[in-house]
Amino acid sequence: MEHLVSILSQEWLLGILVGFGIAELAQWTRKRTHERRLKRNLRAELEANRRWALLRADTVIKMIEALQAGTYLPGKGIGPFVEVFDGHYASILHRFKPIERDNIHIIYEGLKTYNELLDDWESTFIRDLETKIMADPFVAHQELLQNIREGLLVSKELIENFLSKQPRDVLYRALKRFPAQFSGPAKPDRSVGPNTSIT
Repeated sequence: MEHLVSILSQEWLLGILVGFGIAELAQWTRKRTHERRLKRNLRAELEANRRWALLRADTVIKMIEALQAGTYLPGKGIGPFVEVFDGHYASILHRFKPIERDNIHIIYEGLKTYNELLDDWESTFIRDLETKIMADPFVAHQELLQNIREGLLVSKELIENFLSKQPRDVLYRALKRFPAQFSGPAKPDRSVGPNTSIT
C-alpha cells in the first residue's frame, strides 16, 4: 500500500510538472506569434507611411508652386500612420537589431516632425507676411518647404531600405568614431593655463 501511494505521488508530481511545462510552452508560443504579428503590422504601417511621405512631398511641390505664383496653399493634411508604432512598438523593440531600432526611431520621429511643420506652416507664413520680418517671405518659405520635402523623401528612402532588409547605419554604429562633423566642439588647449609659466 505504501509503495502504491509513493508511485501515485510521483505520477501526480510528474503530471503537475508536465502540465506546467505545456502551459509555459503554450504561453511562450502565443507570445511569439503575437510579436510576429505585430512586426508584420509595423512593416505594413511603414509601407503605408512610405506612400504617405510621397503624397505629402507632392503636396509640398504644389505649395511651392503656389508661393511662386504669389499665393499660398495651406499645409494641413492627414498625419502619418502611427497606431502600431505608438501602441505596440515598445513591446516588440527587443525583436529588432540595434540598427533596425535606430531606423524605426528616426523614421517615425521624422514623419511626425515634418507633419507638424506642414500643419503649422500656414499660420507661420501668415505671421511672417503680416509682421514683415522677412524681406520676401514668399522666397524664404519656398526654401523652408523645399527642406521639408527633402526630409520627407529621405524618410521614404529609409523606409524602403528598412523594408528591403537593408537598413542604413543612421547613427554611425559601424564607425569606431563619429565623423569629424559630428565629433562636437574642439577640446580646449590645456597646455597654457593659469598654472603654466610662460617664459
